Amino acid sequence: MHPPAFDFKPVAGAKEYRFTLTAETPAGMRINWTEAQPWATLDAKLWDGLQPGYYTVKVEGFAADGRNLGVSGERTFYR
Repeated sequence: MHPPAFDFKPVAGAKEYRFTLTAETPAGMRINWTEAQPWATLDAKLWDGLQPGYYTVKVEGFAADGRNLGVSGERTFYR
């Protein structure tokens, strides 16, 4: 099973994108990272370390001054 890639659209004015990966379990493990584009592939090392189960990734665009400009996309998938 390969890491998923995301085809989310750019947010107008965004200089970086915050990815938030949340496990759909009672513990709700959460990981954040930033990328230059909203369509980045999930890092293979991160993917390999995930336990089987459902996860949601949410991508938000941020301005250079740190303002949240909105959601680029959100998707749930199974690992």
